[in-house]
Amino acid sequence: MGNIITDIADVAHWERAGNVAEAARQGLKALWAKTGQGVNAPDESFSKFEDDAKSAGILFGAYHFGTNQHPGDAQADDCLRYADPHNMEAFASRELA
Repeated sequence: MGNIITDIADVAHWERAGNVAEAARQGLKALWAKTGQGVNAPDESFSKFEDDAKSAGILFGAYHFGTNQHPGDAQADDCLRYADPHNMEAFASRELA
């Protein structure tokens, strides 16, 4: 098993974008950002969080907040419209609302 990272922030549009570079200097190791929810509901802050994490030199991962209103495959396809799992260290489909 690889290293376990404990200094990680889970972020989405409803959180004010802080200074990721400063947080990294203070010990933040990774950002885990929401790509969207359901279908056709992208998180408008996702790209900024991805850019900020990469600029700060920390790990970046993404998750999708699933709902029971759409089939899982449609939600996965929608998520992949916004996030490229090949460009990040972690990628997952997360919760069901």
